[in-house]
Amino acid sequence: MDVEHIRYMVKKEQVRASSKFQQRMLERDFTFRQAEDAIMCGRISDIEVKRGKPDKHIISGSMDRDGIMEELCIELAITDVVIFISGYWPNDSTRRRR
Repeated sequence: MDVEHIRYMVKKEQVRASSKFQQRMLERDFTFRQAEDAIMCGRISDIEVKRGKPDKHIISGSMDRDGIMEELCIELAITDVVIFISGYWPNDSTRRRR
């Protein structure tokens, strides 16, 4: 799956957000709009292929965060819809992976 097709699906609102994603937005201080913007302007930085599961993509895009440009990474699974799984700011030293 290429980034252009993912963007097309997001534009057509063929998306879902996991409960984990909702929780990460609150914990890590980003919005769904910022996540969408990261996908629209970002690039695929990693793809994890697991047998029997949807491919997981991480898209990194530059965002304005309180007047400073920072990378926002969004973790997605691609099925018949784009599933938002998680997100994080790589520069946050307090980020804990779970």
